[in-house]
Amino acid sequence: MNINIFIICSIFFSFVTPSTLNCNFKYETYEHPKDKKVYQCLATNNGDIWTKKRVKIEAITGKHENNKENINVEGFSVASKLDVNYLPEGLEKFFPKLSLINAQSSGLLEIKPENFKNFPDLKFVYLSNNKIERISKEHFSQNANLEVVWLDKNSIVHIDLTSFIKNTKIFSLRLDNNFCYGRFFNAETENDVKRVSQEILNGHCFNEELDKIYQEIDNKTAIIRQQDEKIETLKEKIKTLIISLYSFIGVIVFLVIVMIILVISIVVMKCNVRA
Repeated sequence: MNINIFIICSIFFSFVTPSTLNCNFKYETYEHPKDKKVYQCLATNNGDIWTKKRVKIEAITGKHENNKENINVEGFSVASKLDVNYLPEGLEKFFPKLSLINAQSSGLLEIKPENFKNFPDLKFVYLSNNKIERISKEHFSQNANLEVVWLDKNSIVHIDLTSFIKNTKIFSLRLDNNFCYGRFFNAETENDVKRVSQEILNGHCFNEELDKIYQEIDNKTAIIRQQDEKIETLKEKIKTLIISLYSFIGVIVFLVIVMIILVISIVVMKCNVRA
């Protein structure tokens, strides 16, 4: 029995690594929310907490401001000096009232639904200038109060069309300078994206360099289409000319036959007269 428990625990901890989060508790100002300082945990420790996919926070260290406790923490931010691949899990145990997550310019490779789903008060998510590649419909499906999501300047190649369908309060959604140009927002699917206004979504997912390439491809495709149309027109003209030529040859052959018959008739008549 004890051996089985040991094996189960070993398997569990091989997937989820417990860790301690070091916080510098302080007030910080962001573009959103406006006119309000956010009391936040600024994460400062390096190590496995950021490099392993499954890390669960089991303890918090750091000195709070006067009369503040973990329950008063509204923001979680990653110090700019840290090299982050993944966000840890388990923050909701210590910061249940979290309304802001900031991991801009941190090197973030991937985000998981577990990073957001247990924060019903989450309103502001700043993840710009990272290396995130995919956004699924599960990522923010539990965050009905989201107002701001910045995912610009990442490496996003896919966004599920229903990714933000439940986030009807969003008023600032940044997706510019990603690789999903032409794969997410287009005339056929744009209306299916959801109730987030078209003004917010329209044209917000493009990469400037790729946009130039796609434009060049479109221009060359248009030229090829024009050439194809000219070739088709030329084919029709040649076909018409051949038909006309066949008709002309037919007339000539008919006239030649008539002339031959006339010549033969004349020769026969002369022969009869001499006879």
